[in-house]
Amino acid sequence: MMKMKEWENSVVTRFLELLTAQVLHSTSGAPCWLQFHILDLYMTELAAVGSAELTAAQNLTFIDPFCKTASKTKDRILLKAICGSIFSAILDQAPFIIEDLLKEVNATGGGSEEPDSGQASEEEEEGERRKRKRSLLRAKNLL
Repeated sequence: MMKMKEWENSVVTRFLELLTAQVLHSTSGAPCWLQFHILDLYMTELAAVGSAELTAAQNLTFIDPFCKTASKTKDRILLKAICGSIFSAILDQAPFIIEDLLKEVNATGGGSEEPDSGQASEEEEEGERRKRKRSLLRAKNLL
């Protein structure tokens, strides 16, 4: 559905809100088996449907509900399932993700002809790299 709607932000946002409220949130009442089933399929399906079309930022949007749930949940079983399904998939794909991200940055004009904006761009990229590295390390530590 989201692919047919060309990954329209409002459709993606609504899907993620429903996923969070109806499946991931502790008060949703969703059975554990359903949560685990979705965790098992989520990254595989996301890669199959959108890997060639989604940007790095869009991919982060799709895993954000799991990151938020992992940071807030008191359910250790759910936390372990999120780490095992979502974060381990990210770590397994890290070399490919970095390569694709670099291609994306270069394709969108990562370099600039103006020296001042080039320097700011490099500083921003370095800050983003540090954030990603910290996030990956945190995710790895959760495993």
